[in-house]
Amino acid sequence: MDWLAKMVLEKLHEIAESGLEKGHYPIDLTQGFSTELPHLARLRDYARRLAFEADLCVIKGDYEGLLKAFRSMASIYKSLEHEPFLISQLVNFAITGIMCDHIDWIFSHCELPEDVLLKLNDIITMYYVPKEERSKLGLSYHTELLAFLDLLKKGNVVFVSSHISSDSITEKKFNSVGKSWFPITDIMYPAGLEAMLAVNLYSSLMEACTKVTREENVEVPEKQFIDLYFTRLFEDRNSTYLFKTAPPCWLYFMTMIVFPALQRTIEAELRHHVVVELIKTAIAVERFRQKNNRLPGNLEELVPDYLSEVPKDPWNKGEPIKYIKEENFGFKVYSIGMDREDDGGISRDPESGGVNIRKFDIPFSVPPLEIRRQPPVSKDISLLSICAKIEK
Repeated sequence: MDWLAKMVLEKLHEIAESGLEKGHYPIDLTQGFSTELPHLARLRDYARRLAFEADLCVIKGDYEGLLKAFRSMASIYKSLEHEPFLISQLVNFAITGIMCDHIDWIFSHCELPEDVLLKLNDIITMYYVPKEERSKLGLSYHTELLAFLDLLKKGNVVFVSSHISSDSITEKKFNSVGKSWFPITDIMYPAGLEAMLAVNLYSSLMEACTKVTREENVEVPEKQFIDLYFTRLFEDRNSTYLFKTAPPCWLYFMTMIVFPALQRTIEAELRHHVVVELIKTAIAVERFRQKNNRLPGNLEELVPDYLSEVPKDPWNKGEPIKYIKEENFGFKVYSIGMDREDDGGISRDPESGGVNIRKFDIPFSVPPLEIRRQPPVSKDISLLSICAKIEK
């Protein structure tokens, strides 16, 4: 398989260097929630391979190869940018996360020259979405809503039977007993009411996501409303707050299966925008340091020569992202993260060492120069050996 991995990577480079920025993958939208998207797993795997290729290029001092690998990653990202499925955009956010992790590793192991930093910033800009064009998930929410309404229209039999294994004992019982009851439940269960609820929820979710991402603040009224709405419907049915007359859950049981995970998609998009802003800010700080032989006193000092404006932290009421100077030109820029508590740029649990994106900060850290200037690891490492480990 080594030759195949190498051939795929070469083809991805060829596509990226051609300037192609949009892609199309064969999708049968008529299948609704059953639509198969096999290309997503492959694209994420290719992104990982390209990221490791960039690491190896840095180890070998091949900066052009580094930029080439990241341009190919960006072309994968752009190819999915307008795909109208929520899972497609979440995979795209995952690709952004892969890119961020490996750029963080590169900054920790070498000192990139000014011209490479400029070109890398241009590549990162391909992931950037202007505020007035957010949210990235708007089209996906529309597609999800249409698929959900189509599911409701098909009724209970189709929904339940689609979740039963074709060779299970449960299916035999369902065929002999369960199906005879569904004509009755279709009468008792008002699908039209659930459809109205779904349209209301999706509309509120789209409005909240657009408002939050454009204003870069999770405390906008639209977000607070949808949080309260979700909590009342799906979690705390004994709440004494708003929506005291919420309908019984059996009137919208399909919604209870599909919707709870959707609320977290707003946080996923916010994290995407924050990660891109952090990388661009770190590049700006490093360029400033190389030119002035010192770190900026604050991020405002980077405006307008290195940044158009200081990025905002959506989990900190839209305040500027945090910046900490460390010894010997080390520094970190970070968001306080989804828990809305400032942990000083810490992203790992001090006890377990594990990363918890919902509990700690979202940092981009650049270590002191003496660490970055240490000899690199062995140049004998091959990309194909790393790819083999990924496949295992």
